[in-house]
Amino acid sequence: MIPVILSGGSGSRLWPLSRKQFPKQFLALTGEHTLFQQTLERLVFEGMDSPIVVCNKDHRFIVNEQLSARKLESQRILMEPFGRNTAPAVALTAMMLVNEGRDELMLVLPADHVLDDQKALQRALALATVAAERGEMVLFGVPATRPETGYGYIKSTNDSLLPEGVSRVQQFVEKPDEKRAVEFVKSGGYFWNSGMFLFPARRFLEKPKKHDPDIYHP
Repeated sequence: MIPVILSGGSGSRLWPLSRKQFPKQFLALTGEHTLFQQTLERLVFEGMDSPIVVCNKDHRFIVNEQLSARKLESQRILMEPFGRNTAPAVALTAMMLVNEGRDELMLVLPADHVLDDQKALQRALALATVAAERGEMVLFGVPATRPETGYGYIKSTNDSLLPEGVSRVQQFVEKPDEKRAVEFVKSGGYFWNSGMFLFPARRFLEKPKKHDPDIYHP
């Protein structure tokens, strides 16, 4: 399993503490170490390969400095000339792996998450791995406990063909207004989109090839 760390944030949400040249993932907001460093350190356990980091070319020196400061390793750093959101960054990484004859599981995750329960993460990864190895594309959801308009919402449904503990995505709604967010929370069965995904590299590339040729054939 290869972690693919997406570190291309613009830094606009926490301005002026975070800014374009030094976005929030490179700040120590929740402890002694930065969010970027914490993200990589929580992925150092058996069965996890060294990560691939995708970042803006202007942040390459910060990435290298923060890796060195914690004696962390990456197998590669991919630099974007400018940010193009999640799908193109993941597609670029998947194409690189497939071109090298590698169709390993890609664990895609942002560089700025705060995650305190390491054991819960590993349990979720174990469940997701069973599904992904069967060719499923897995996303990780967080139970929606209050109405939030800044998150995407996932409606899940049971599917007997999936491993126990894994549900099928029935609907996805990107950043609903407050009224719909309240309805989702009240009805139950909705999750916030965490921005974390797990799938085989070649399996992912089937999607942009079919649904977004501009990404597959830039």
